[in-house]
Amino acid sequence: MPTVVPFETLTELFLNLSQKYNGTDKKPFYYKPSPDQPYEPILWDQVTDDVYSIATYLMERGIEKGDRVAILSENRYEWVAVDMAIQLVGG
Repeated sequence: MPTVVPFETLTELFLNLSQKYNGTDKKPFYYKPSPDQPYEPILWDQVTDDVYSIATYLMERGIEKGDRVAILSENRYEWVAVDMAIQLVGG
């Protein structure tokens, strides 16, 4: 049975899920390194590290709450990580 995690915003959902599942073997995403390779999992620890690293990068470059940031990308894991980082910064 799935565990319910309370949230009001997507940012809050991400923070609550990362707090709950960091250090576990939960796999929120799978990706294909290349078209001829099988899907590989990404653990919550990696997702959290990626999102916080990107958010830090954005803040170091002066991005702040209310700024608009565009993402030009194919549909892939990195898009999700960048999108969540932008939301954490307040964009």
